[in-house]
Amino acid sequence: MDLRSRQEDYINLNPLQVGGRTSANTRLMVNSYLDGYAVCDQCSGALHQIPKPDIAGLTAKMANFLGADLVRFTHGVREAKYLLIKALLKKGDIIVVDGNAHYSTYLAAERVGVEVYSVPNSGYPEYKIKPSNYRKAIRKVKKKTGKMPKLLVLTQVDGQYGNLVDAKKIAQIAKEFKIPLLINSAYLAGRTKVNLKKIGANFIVASGHKSFGAPGTIGALGITKKWVDKLFYQSKNFSPKEVELLGCAARNAAIIGLAVAMETIEERIKLWPEELKKTNWLVEKLEALGEIKQLGEKPKQHDLVYLETPILDKIAKTKRKRGYFLAKELKKKGIIGIRPGLTKKIKFSTYGLTWPQVKYVYQAFKQILKEGEHGI
Repeated sequence: MDLRSRQEDYINLNPLQVGGRTSANTRLMVNSYLDGYAVCDQCSGALHQIPKPDIAGLTAKMANFLGADLVRFTHGVREAKYLLIKALLKKGDIIVVDGNAHYSTYLAAERVGVEVYSVPNSGYPEYKIKPSNYRKAIRKVKKKTGKMPKLLVLTQVDGQYGNLVDAKKIAQIAKEFKIPLLINSAYLAGRTKVNLKKIGANFIVASGHKSFGAPGTIGALGITKKWVDKLFYQSKNFSPKEVELLGCAARNAAIIGLAVAMETIEERIKLWPEELKKTNWLVEKLEALGEIKQLGEKPKQHDLVYLETPILDKIAKTKRKRGYFLAKELKKKGIIGIRPGLTKKIKFSTYGLTWPQVKYVYQAFKQILKEGEHGI
């Protein structure tokens, strides 16, 4: 296998990776915990109680950061969602999710045998989720099935358009109908602060490798104390092992990387307003080039950008590489992360880039368009 040097050699715009860029200190510390079960040197039976390395301190710090009473770590957000749905629901129960929910939300429900009803987005071009439509969806489920949903799920920022939804308004609806609410904050918590209790929800899932600058894969499930006995209950035969976690979940490199990343989390979230400025600046400049349109809410409230780019598709038709020409041309200019083969619509993120890098990305697109339009 070859060593991977994409972060070192290129400007990476991949939305799946930018929030998980690791620091040199994180990589150094992770390297010392690569051996099998290295974090378990002083384990007394429960991962979240290990004193050295200070996993116990990390658990408490993450709970405080997320505004939760208790937190447990999982192998990722999808595992956290599945754990919760499996523990609380049974086959034939119903959940209501937003229309921009990640596919893994549906798979978690399908694995348990739970039915899913979705709240539709507003459609082209913004694809927004209107909080009041959750109320309509709940009533629709009741009328159609005679049953109330057992869980509401909100993708706080979706992974397609980067739309930010008002979670507090949906929490109010959840309380109105006395239905628990899960906040999927994989793309937001860690970039900025998200507080479960201030939102008024019951559960939150966050992603270390999507938004905290931690190596993948690791997720966090935060809950309010009311739900401890249903989610984090201990085995009758192997105390203090927690059944729904199969004893322990995320271990070694992932959890050590997250622990190091959490040491600088307060400095990280201070950069969020500037990150939004860079994103909106680039969107505005790209749209001004012509035949480029940003999809999703405007102005952007998140760094993930989804563009409709008919001009690039026209240029692609004149190239031997067709749709692959864009990724090829960008790579020549030291830019990667936009999915090869796509030109009608492209998705990227500027998170973590410096202003000179953001401006360089703009100039690269400008030059590609200028050169390509000669062949149309």
